[in-house]
Amino acid sequence: MARQKNLTALITIGGTSYGAGAPTVILSSYELETPDETLDTTVFGDSVRKRESGLGDGNLTLGFKFDDDLTTWNTLYALKGTEVAITIQAQNAAISAANPELQFSVLWADPPMFGGDVGSLAESTKSFPLTTAITVDTTP
Repeated sequence: MARQKNLTALITIGGTSYGAGAPTVILSSYELETPDETLDTTVFGDSVRKRESGLGDGNLTLGFKFDDDLTTWNTLYALKGTEVAITIQAQNAAISAANPELQFSVLWADPPMFGGDVGSLAESTKSFPLTTAITVDTTP
């Protein structure tokens, strides 16, 4: 499972950039999982189980930290129930072979809410199922 936590990632959600340099929300973490279904193909008489890869699946988990201005939260909440285009770059720099842009869509069914201790930064971690295959763009 690949996990990225850094300060220079650039993620767009529905065309709005978050991550590096975003003033009202901090993306504290992101995790993109793309497992394939495992299918059992064992037949009578086999001495061991046999398996093969099935349909692919995907899930994007995002960690958010909100400041006192809830404008960004309102923007994210307004996407509830829609299929949302997502792009991810590990670095806030030009797209290249060393810094590709991953492009896909997710079902934004459960938008981030927030909570936390009094006097602390509001936080939320949410997962979203992928609704499209991932495209890797390396052209600037």
